[in-house]
Amino acid sequence: MGLYTIVCEFMGTTSVMQVSASGGEAAAQAWTRQLRAEALFGPSSGRVAGAVEESLLTLPPTPVAGVVKVWCLSTSCDGQLCLANIVETNPL
Repeated sequence: MGLYTIVCEFMGTTSVMQVSASGGEAAAQAWTRQLRAEALFGPSSGRVAGAVEESLLTLPPTPVAGVVKVWCLSTSCDGQLCLANIVETNPL
């Protein structure tokens, strides 16, 4: 298990969360569970989590070219783009 930092842009806000997971896709799944629990996007949180979960069924997080241990995923929710970057993080 590793530590992953998820930086997400949605509806003009940026959220940063950390999760423990076994890889980039597992981190995205763990993030959706945490997003529902903490409701960082208010009433939209559950819908954002659902949209990400649905997109993960057909498109796993994409490795970002030129860097290591960084993935990107995007989906739309409520007509808005949700863009998340997943970064494997080295805890101190």
